[in-house]
Amino acid sequence: MLERARRETAKRMDKLLHILNGDVALRALGEAGIRGERLVWREIYTAGPLCADLLDDAARSTRAAWLEEAYGIPGADYSLGCERQQKQAIEAVEAGRTLAIWLDPDLFDQAIWMAVSSLLVPYCWKAFIVPLPYGPCDAARMEESWQRKSEISATELEAGARAWEAYCSLSPERIEHWLQADGELLPETADALRFHLLRYPGEDGLGIVERLTLRALSGDERNGLPLAELFRSVSEQAPLFGMGDLQYWRIVERLATGPSALLRLESGGTKVYGLPKLGAPPDYSAKLEPFGREVLEGTRKAEKGMAEVHTFTGSRTL
Repeated sequence: MLERARRETAKRMDKLLHILNGDVALRALGEAGIRGERLVWREIYTAGPLCADLLDDAARSTRAAWLEEAYGIPGADYSLGCERQQKQAIEAVEAGRTLAIWLDPDLFDQAIWMAVSSLLVPYCWKAFIVPLPYGPCDAARMEESWQRKSEISATELEAGARAWEAYCSLSPERIEHWLQADGELLPETADALRFHLLRYPGEDGLGIVERLTLRALSGDERNGLPLAELFRSVSEQAPLFGMGDLQYWRIVERLATGPSALLRLESGGTKVYGLPKLGAPPDYSAKLEPFGREVLEGTRKAEKGMAEVHTFTGSRTL
């Protein structure tokens, strides 16, 4: 009887499709020996034009072009990767397989969950949310997290799909409406979307990440900060973002662009214009410009377009 039960458990585990947020979690899951097929969902839904319909070819092409320009991700590779991961997920639920979606509470991961729920809500499927471990991902922590998984109800799935529509709408009002109507059903998604609302421009024309950047630089306007230190400081103050360094370099680059630049980029004491697509060299630093100081003091307003949330321009709802 015991051996039969083990075989049945193994069969159920083999039918799982694990959806993960990156290669670190993928490697740790393999080391933990948790069975099932694995899929890393390779997306950055916290930047760039979005479309509520993930199967919209024209919208995918628009997004691919933007990601290639902003991050140097080859557009053809991105489009092919999207098609493959979406096909794999849809085929899994059509075959009656169970999904295990491993998530952090930050916006980066919650946006993946919202997108996946929107993609798959037309199908009858069973899924679990598995909270990723706090701190480093290793085999022991992944095993502990697996024991804390919770099944997603149909009501929660539908709420996740509605959250995705609100997120893609470019409308803070629609997000606020979702928070009031569905926020209690998905508290971690609600917290992530509340953080997202802080990314919209305030009276100073900046979102929270841009504002935190200027504040960090205001402590030493003469010498500024190395970009790696600046990234670390801002990330620690915005843990619900889940921001990667490449995304942050584009934010910094935008703040240093144009006649009303808010900060200045330097390398070895010499002003530089822009950053390499794949990262910032270790000797790069940033300093607050006079206009940035005036924005911080509230005497001036940043020009439109400085807040990163404006990269969502072109997003479309269903």
